[in-house]
Amino acid sequence: MGLPEPTFSFTIPSIYDDVPLDCRLYHPKPVSGDGAPSAGSGEKRGAIMAHPYAPMGGSYDDPVVGAVASQLLKEGFVVGTFNFRGAGTSKGRTSWTGTAEMEDYIAFAGFFVHYLHGLQDSAPPPPLEVAALASQPSPGASQAALSTIQSNASAPNLPSSAHAETIGLVLGGYSYGSLILTRLPPTHQIVLRFAAPPEGSAAAEILLRARKLALQRNELAHAERPPRGRQLTPSDALRGPRLHPHSQSHSIAVGGEETDAALRRPSRESRRSIDGIRRSFDALPRPMKSFKSLRRKSSDRDRDRDRTTSPTTPSAAGSIAASTHYLLVSPLLPPVSLFATL
Repeated sequence: MGLPEPTFSFTIPSIYDDVPLDCRLYHPKPVSGDGAPSAGSGEKRGAIMAHPYAPMGGSYDDPVVGAVASQLLKEGFVVGTFNFRGAGTSKGRTSWTGTAEMEDYIAFAGFFVHYLHGLQDSAPPPPLEVAALASQPSPGASQAALSTIQSNASAPNLPSSAHAETIGLVLGGYSYGSLILTRLPPTHQIVLRFAAPPEGSAAAEILLRARKLALQRNELAHAERPPRGRQLTPSDALRGPRLHPHSQSHSIAVGGEETDAALRRPSRESRRSIDGIRRSFDALPRPMKSFKSLRRKSSDRDRDRDRTTSPTTPSAAGSIAASTHYLLVSPLLPPVSLFATL
């Protein structure tokens, strides 16, 4: 069984060189009264599945990627897929080293974690349990049900960053995607890459898009809830969630960028200049190796300074913790893996 229509189709820039990457998000069918993705627990669970080698036809439309993602969706995970550079309609082309693809994965993982963080908690239990609690004569049980309903009625669009939130995260890949997965840094290091993004940078654009889509999803989930003041009944569970007239669309495509073009243009031009200089130095003969080493150290210092620049789009990185598991499907093994990333 393949995947349904995605909840969101959109693009984000790669943090490697701003190349636009095709992305999709899928939400499981709501099983609780407020249209939340998980059944009764407040835990947010998400999974990413990366595709095989692009030059051999790999993309997020791969049937194996679809089968694994579909199963994760049925298990209640929010699922994210994306096209590496050069795959599908993503821009750019496949690299020889896999470094660019690793940064592509980091870009989507950073987006995905912040998107999950922005989703409203799914604290209320399923409709039948809410109705059962409300009908119990015990004052303690009634008060517990009332407190649950009140806390969710006043919940903001974004979770508070006053306390750390743990997200259940599965990072997956099939074939070449699993090879790139093995090169990823730990999740907390990925999140820190988005902690202080300079204005107009790819990381700042990714954060803005994650927040915007999370807000849209929260609005859709809110529209699926029963009218306020009406008690949930067993018949509501049989009918399923009520949908707002404007939320009938099965898939939302989001184009363009969140950041003003005037701010994004200097970021791209700076990136192109740096890449051009890097390629020029890489073409230098071997005796220049010591100079290149000095250049790399200076470049690293510049990059570290840029990362500490005061951001205009601060991240909630300090309040996000992920319990990460890895899913490698048909991973490439030596000597094949050596040819895939030279």
